[in-house]
Amino acid sequence: MERVVTAITPINTSKSRVFINDEFAFILYKGELRRFRVTQGEPLEDAVYERICNEVIPQRAKQRMLNLVTERDRTEYQLREKLQMGEYPESVIDEVVKLAKQHGFINDRRYAENYIYSKKDKKSIREIQMDLRKRGVDPDVIDQMFENQNIVDEEASVLRILEKKYSLNEYPDYSTKQKIFAYFARKGYSFDAISSAISKYLDNKH
Repeated sequence: MERVVTAITPINTSKSRVFINDEFAFILYKGELRRFRVTQGEPLEDAVYERICNEVIPQRAKQRMLNLVTERDRTEYQLREKLQMGEYPESVIDEVVKLAKQHGFINDRRYAENYIYSKKDKKSIREIQMDLRKRGVDPDVIDQMFENQNIVDEEASVLRILEKKYSLNEYPDYSTKQKIFAYFARKGYSFDAISSAISKYLDNKH
């Protein structure tokens, strides 16, 4: 079947979406539209179409991937999400993600380890687990990270936040203690960790 460019809709001043036979095909930059002679209402040669799909778009996706993983560490889910926002075909995204994993540019286990290490003094176990799930880390990987390991010292974390957030020069009344306890409970800290940390904090203060 003949491929006809049925629409070229600008995204911004530099690039546009190209529709072939009334279906979205790919995004091209202004210079690429000229170079490949992609014109609305005109047929697109098979050789040109194949070159765009098999060379231009995959190469651009690889470059985008490199830019993303260079900015900061990302999970597979986060990388896929960013590439999907760029409207790359799923087949291209799959190939680029596979390449990123092969070269160690993304590694969800490494990401989880680094995230836990950076947040263990600031967040509860539950908060960290929820954050990792939101970032697409496999629940089994998350469970393995915490299995039989005292990675997060919740009591020390609560105590550190107490010292930073609160300045209780006088022994707090029941209502104030209740509010403090509720704050940490909402953040997912365990009852024992909160109780012990508050007691130690008050003992040190008074």
